[in-house]
Amino acid sequence: HGGGYLDPQTRQYKLFIEVNKYAGSLLSGEFVHVTLLGKKVENSLKIPESAYTREGKIWYVDEENRLGNFQGEVLFFMGKDLIIKNPVFNKTSKKINIAVNPLSSFITGKTVTPQIRKSSL
Repeated sequence: HGGGYLDPQTRQYKLFIEVNKYAGSLLSGEFVHVTLLGKKVENSLKIPESAYTREGKIWYVDEENRLGNFQGEVLFFMGKDLIIKNPVFNKTSKKINIAVNPLSSFITGKTVTPQIRKSSL
């Protein structure tokens, strides 16, 4: 059952699990593996937490290798990643190059030479 409390910052919800029948020995505080079904979140992006600035901006590199940013709308946290709402300008593209470690010296429109890394996202 749920804990009745949804954290407004992380949108995480505490769950309490009770084991009714178990053939083995289960000690209090022991870790168990649980699979919970979730729902698919349409029009969203999974990005590293490091890509989200203190101001709530997400920096990216466009097709012409210029820096841009948008205000990220965080839907929820997933470990060290964020699930954000897909920005309006990216609705038709399946790919966006996100700056995973944005710098305070970034300037919108500045031409850069991106270092592309393979994403595990």
